[in-house]
Amino acid sequence: MNNDFNVSLRNEGPAGWVEYQEEASKLSFPWERTECGFSIDIPMKDEWDAHCETHSVALLKGKYETVIRRIAEGAARAYWGGSYHIGRRSIDVLRPRTLFSAIKAKFLN
Repeated sequence: MNNDFNVSLRNEGPAGWVEYQEEASKLSFPWERTECGFSIDIPMKDEWDAHCETHSVALLKGKYETVIRRIAEGAARAYWGGSYHIGRRSIDVLRPRTLFSAIKAKFLN
């Protein structure tokens, strides 16, 4: 499995961008805060290859499940170890339920 990728969050007030980079390919997805955490807008699975073509990242074509899972896991880890749910058009990242789980995720993992 290729581990040469990076997921980062960029804040711009109550919203921002999740950036996914693998080798020279980079995609950005908008996110916004919600009542329980934040939501990342993603293309639907059947739109993925066209999305990659539009953004000139042919390397990522056919890798929808891998990239979306990596984004979800990276965003949840960056959000103090929150959980996530992947939907058809969004990834919902939920804040941790307890302070202990947040501290553990941030400092002990």
